[in-house]
Amino acid sequence: MFTTIIIDDEKLARQRIRTLLAKDKQISIVAECDNGLDAVKQIQKLKPDFIFLDIQMPEKNGLQVLKDLEIEQLPLIVFVTAYDKYAVKAFDINALDYLLKPFDDTRFNTTIKRIKNAMQEAKHDLYIEKLNGLISALDTQTPPKRIAVKQTDTIHFLPYQEIICIKADGKYVELHNAQQQYKMRKQIRVLEQELDQNIFIRVHRSTIVNINHIVKMQHWYRGEYVLIMSNGDKIISGQAYKENLQRLL
Repeated sequence: MFTTIIIDDEKLARQRIRTLLAKDKQISIVAECDNGLDAVKQIQKLKPDFIFLDIQMPEKNGLQVLKDLEIEQLPLIVFVTAYDKYAVKAFDINALDYLLKPFDDTRFNTTIKRIKNAMQEAKHDLYIEKLNGLISALDTQTPPKRIAVKQTDTIHFLPYQEIICIKADGKYVELHNAQQQYKMRKQIRVLEQELDQNIFIRVHRSTIVNINHIVKMQHWYRGEYVLIMSNGDKIISGQAYKENLQRLL
């Protein structure tokens, strides 16, 4: 039996991994963590054989979790990430396994086979060397987790994961979360370039959506869709952006 801990701040991501692992009788999930602080404690306490580690988490990200652990405490790691192709190259160069969100069953099963083989080879020193190389490569690439929005005399820090959609309003954009909307002076095309394009996609000339908040999609007209968002909003996509949605599908 191999033991593992799932570390991801997204509930659906943890559930996805848990469901896929349920098919493997050799692997036992000993804990789940939704933040880096708890992850460090659980790894030190339970000493799992390997972990699924999300890199982008609030408070303490995945890289900071690794830096807080002693070398002898480090399990094998499957990084779970939504990084772009440039950051993914760092994983390939250092020959460490990762799951790029969203991942399918085949990719997941391949990763599990690699992890089992790696644990049998037990080349700990080489693994630590590769891990240090990866940390160095990614330290300069970690994207911001929050966006600062000034409202009158108050600055709100909105976690990107909570933003459901972004709508253009002239020289402004409106950022919508589950509770309310925030307005900031910035053109939507400029903000689009600053966002993680693995999470936020342009579906209309005036709308960007967070793919993690799409509940369902309904065919509309000539390649357009109606997107039902987690807050109940209905957003109609534009024909000019249908390739973005097809890539998502």
